[in-house]
Amino acid sequence: MKLYHFIITSILFFALPNLIMAAPDPTELKELKEETPLHIVGEVLEDELVKVHKKEDHDTQTRIMTIKIHEIIRQKEHSYINGDVIKVAYHYLPTWVDYSGGGSIQVVKGDKLKLWLQFEDGTFTPLLGISGVEMITANGERIEYVNQPLLLKVKGAWLDLAHNHLPYAVAVLILLLLTVIIWLGSKSWKDESYKH
Repeated sequence: MKLYHFIITSILFFALPNLIMAAPDPTELKELKEETPLHIVGEVLEDELVKVHKKEDHDTQTRIMTIKIHEIIRQKEHSYINGDVIKVAYHYLPTWVDYSGGGSIQVVKGDKLKLWLQFEDGTFTPLLGISGVEMITANGERIEYVNQPLLLKVKGAWLDLAHNHLPYAVAVLILLLLTVIIWLGSKSWKDESYKH
């Protein structure tokens, strides 16, 4: 790879913003919540990993939380509840990935939640991911199941610097470019001195 390819790729990597997923329309979300087959309040008894999904830029996970039902707000005939404990499958997204429309469902044992659930493929799932989960009472610190790669930490630090301290970010970028230009200039000067 030529040096200028590396420089251009690095600048694009650090300068381009992350992809952002859109939030659902609030009116549409309210209507969808009113149509969900099961709306409950419950407490998380357990949260367990089912499967890790490897992705190029970040891993995600399928997890299952065991919920003790405290209150059934709405239950349609086909919501299939047996007893006062249900399992709810959800998709965990790392918190360090930017999502404008929601984000990561992060629960720990003892959390009290309000859930809007649908029944798909033999299991309950929250309506539209995080949009179907409302935290009533959080029980302690959240757990980050997927560690942020070092390169993304550096990118995040760069974006934070560029966003919050623009003059410093510009100075760092100019310093890097000057260093590359000086290095390339000294290399071509050395190459010419060997020819003579």
